[in-house]
Amino acid sequence: MGSVSPAVEMMVMDVLQQELDVASLPDGYRSACMKCLRVLSKDRNIVPSSLSSQGVTREGTNPVCGGGFADIWKGRLHGIQVCLKVLRMFESEVKALSHSLCLSVRPKRR
Repeated sequence: MGSVSPAVEMMVMDVLQQELDVASLPDGYRSACMKCLRVLSKDRNIVPSSLSSQGVTREGTNPVCGGGFADIWKGRLHGIQVCLKVLRMFESEVKALSHSLCLSVRPKRR
């Protein structure tokens, strides 16, 4: 995908995510879509646009829990309680953190 624009890469990610959202997919097709999504995510350090949202508000003053590179917070999106993974960003580690996030994000929206 060396000569493909970032907009096209994101469109492919979104189509793969839409396919994975279909509950009745055959296992082989689901596996192929998941593999393509993971490879594209790892190679380009992107995630499907559906995994990021505008209009999210964080609740509370402390995270619910934390891990090696992110904190987990309660939040709200359009009045619905959601879970937020908030990266702890250090300038020297931005690329590595982005890569780790792409590897940790998997479609779990069933």
